[in-house]
Amino acid sequence: MKNQGGADAAVIKLYLYVEPEQDPPTSETTVDGQTTFGLGLAAEDVRRLARTSFPITQDNPQICVLVDPDNQVAESNEDNNLFCVKSPPAQAPAGRLRR
Repeated sequence: MKNQGGADAAVIKLYLYVEPEQDPPTSETTVDGQTTFGLGLAAEDVRRLARTSFPITQDNPQICVLVDPDNQVAESNEDNNLFCVKSPPAQAPAGRLRR
């Protein structure tokens, strides 16, 4: 996640969606996890996150993160608070050709 603004964000709240029912997630979508960071994020700073405790059941899962879901941070652009990624399908390992 990156604070693209010109001011520090004091507290950051995140919602995590794993294989959400809606694409993209809406206010009705089940939240699979939520976290609040009290350390904040400086302007233009980047923080990388990882979480693996949620089961993935699809071959090509979509995972989304919504930053500031309650609109507690005053922002000039609210449209970049949701990020979704769909992992590419797993490739079968290359095998040896037999003659």
